[in-house]
Amino acid sequence: MSLTTIATYIYTVLLKQKHIRRLTNAILLAVVVRKLVNLEEGVLYLNQKDVVISSALVLGVYEPFQIEVFRSLVDSGMAVVDIGANVGLYTVIAAKKARKVFSFEPESENFILLNKNVWENGLQNVQTFQKAVADREGVQEFFISDNNKGSHSLFTPPDTFEKGVVETISLDIWAEQNEVDKIDLIKIDVQGAELLVLNGMKKILAQHPSLLIEYDPDMLASSDADPIKILADFQSLGYTIHNISEANKKLELVSDIQSLRESLRGRKFTNLLIKH
Repeated sequence: MSLTTIATYIYTVLLKQKHIRRLTNAILLAVVVRKLVNLEEGVLYLNQKDVVISSALVLGVYEPFQIEVFRSLVDSGMAVVDIGANVGLYTVIAAKKARKVFSFEPESENFILLNKNVWENGLQNVQTFQKAVADREGVQEFFISDNNKGSHSLFTPPDTFEKGVVETISLDIWAEQNEVDKIDLIKIDVQGAELLVLNGMKKILAQHPSLLIEYDPDMLASSDADPIKILADFQSLGYTIHNISEANKKLELVSDIQSLRESLRGRKFTNLLIKH
């Protein structure tokens, strides 16, 4: 069992009781979370209020295999889009090789740190946008998580949250407004709003970019999306789907979407590489 799997199990199963979780969070914030971590590509300043992602990055258990997969996909000359950039982990990684990186993060604290990480690493090929990517341009209600600074969402999250509003944009509209004619690689981590993102980037999908997407079928279903149809639509467009297995440290071809969905019941999730 991987460290990532163990960490996820401890946080989502063993620590479901709120008083135990509060105590554990306090200990992690006091003992584990520090100001920054060092990456191969540079430094990454962390959200020191974030007990989940920041702790996992310090402990080296945050998506280690996916990070290696992502590194292997980025190439010089590429235009990369980071949707749900958080503090900029994947932005910093991509920017060291890619021609251009466009990063979207709607939440204010994370957006400040995203820009700090761009500045501290001297990344002149990065543009950041404080917007939530969805299926249209406008303003929408936004739910800000109290415990996990990576689980803010356009849909109600399962933990403690407060309400706000954010500006939204579709990727197709944004690309037209900013005269971006080609996207090669897209990372999407938007906590249940994946269908909104995909519905707003149909012109870009026609260019057949590669995508890395967090896939949480139960969360998708709770936001009125069909988690089976989303993947079936990709297959109908000629895409292949691979499960990024942190436990096995390999890419596993997904031929049976239904089996994948069934294996992730109970608010389990995985990350997928979707390539044409």
